[in-house]
Amino acid sequence: MSQDIVAIEQLLNRYCHKLDAGDVQAVVALFAEEAVLIPEYEGSDEHSGRAAITAWYSNYGKQVVAGTSGLRHKISTAMIEVDGDAARSVCYLDADATDPETGARTLSGGRYADKLVRRDGGWLISERRIIVLYASTLAAP
Repeated sequence: MSQDIVAIEQLLNRYCHKLDAGDVQAVVALFAEEAVLIPEYEGSDEHSGRAAITAWYSNYGKQVVAGTSGLRHKISTAMIEVDGDAARSVCYLDADATDPETGARTLSGGRYADKLVRRDGGWLISERRIIVLYASTLAAP
């Protein structure tokens, strides 16, 4: 079971790095084919399946990733429960980025609540809820 927890932690970390790099295809590859993405901070819309998830992350890339520099998503305090080929995880999320035109810094925090599934010996996200609890902008120094 400890190997599963480490593998899931690596999956969660890989997501952050690929998202910040703007690599939509690598992010979506971390999701199961039938996965559901629920960005709760936008409302309760669900994006089901890889095509819909790809569209959402492509739009995120155009609206957020492309308009910032130094974007960093960080997770911490992951609580992971494994039950056979299924798992649940909740972890804290902190993100920050700089507006390259103004130098203002955006900070946000919340959590990811995930369901995961083991496929072909590896772990994939089967449901991700993105819960943003706050977002603020700091003026440029």
